[in-house]
Amino acid sequence: MTWVAAFLLSLSLVTVVDTKSPGEVKFVVSEAPLGAELTLHRTTAAGSGNLPVFASVLYQGDTLTLTPTYSLSPGETYEARVTTSDGKISERKFYHHPAPEAAAPRVIRVLPDTGKVPANLLKFYLEFDQPMREGIEIFDKIHLIDLATHTEVDSPWRRQELWSPNGKRLTLWIHPGRIKQGVNLRTELGPVLFPDRKYELILDETIQTPDGRKLEKSFRHTFETTAEDRTLLDMSSWEILAPQTPRSPLVINTKKALDPWLATRHMVILHHGKEIPTTMTWDLSQTRFELISEQSNRVQSATQQGTIPSSWISGDYSIRIDEFLEDLAGNTALRVFDTDLSKDTPPKNPTLERDFTIPLAP
Repeated sequence: MTWVAAFLLSLSLVTVVDTKSPGEVKFVVSEAPLGAELTLHRTTAAGSGNLPVFASVLYQGDTLTLTPTYSLSPGETYEARVTTSDGKISERKFYHHPAPEAAAPRVIRVLPDTGKVPANLLKFYLEFDQPMREGIEIFDKIHLIDLATHTEVDSPWRRQELWSPNGKRLTLWIHPGRIKQGVNLRTELGPVLFPDRKYELILDETIQTPDGRKLEKSFRHTFETTAEDRTLLDMSSWEILAPQTPRSPLVINTKKALDPWLATRHMVILHHGKEIPTTMTWDLSQTRFELISEQSNRVQSATQQGTIPSSWISGDYSIRIDEFLEDLAGNTALRVFDTDLSKDTPPKNPTLERDFTIPLAP
C-alpha cells in the first residue's frame, strides 16, 4: 500500500491518500505537543465540524496518525483538529474528500436485435446503462446509414421523445408517414427502409447524461431488412410449452417477432380467471418468451407446509393478449399497421386468448 501526501495542511498536520485506493485517507501530525489529541469531524451545512468520525490514532513519539474506521463519504468535507492537553484547539484544517469521477454512459443494447427486420419496421428501443439527457436534439445525433449506397437516410425519425420513467430507454420511432402506403410523406420521400438491404444505426458519442457526460464511444448497430410485413398477429399458431417443474418457465413460441416491451404489458397469464404475476424474458429472435411464475402458493402435506414462493401449480390456465400487442411492424391481432381506418374491417373472431394446462407431477 503506497501512501503519498495529498497536500500540506500546515507545518505539522498532513493529509495522505492511498494512491491505489483513493477512498482511504490518513491524517498525520508531526511534532505534536505532549498530550495532544488528533480528531476528525464531518462538517455540517453551517460549516462547523461537530460530527465526530470514528477513527483510530497511532501514537509514535511526537507523531500522531489518524485512520478513519470507515471510508470517508465522497463529496463530503471534514475537519481535522489538533487539541492540546489543556483542551485548546491548536490547529484545525479542512479536507474535502473528492467524489469519484462518474463513469461514461454506455449503450447496453438496441432492440430489435433479431439481425433481420421487416422493411416496414416501426421502432427501435435504445437502452442505456444510466439516465440520459432529454431534448429533441438527440434525434440529430442518431443516424441511419444505407450500406448499399453508403449514404445517410434523410429524416427517418418521428421527432417525439418517449423516454422510460427512469430515463434509460428511448423509444425511437421511424416516421409512420414514411411507412404507410399512400401517405404524402412516403410518396414524396420514399420509405425509410427498403427490403433486402443492410443498414447501420449509429449513435453519436456526443449523446449526454443530464450532467454532461458523453457516451464512452459511438455505438453502431447493424441489421438487415426483409420484405414488408402486413399480416395480422395470429395467436392461434403460437406454441405453448407448459413448465416441467414448479420453478421452470412457461415457454411461448410466437412464430413471428413481437415488440418485447409491449409483450410485458399486453400479454398476461390467467389462472381461474385471475391474472397471476410473472417475470418475462425473451431470446434474440423475440419469438421465444419465457415466463416465470411469481405467485406464492400455500401448501400443506405430510412432508411440506407453508408457502412456496414463485412457483407454478398444476391446473388450467390461459394466456390473453389485447389489441395493443404488436409485432415489429406495428401489426396487431385486430389490424395491420398500414390500415385505412375509414375502411377498416377487423377480423370477426380474432384469437385473443388461449387455454392450456400445466400437468405437474404431485
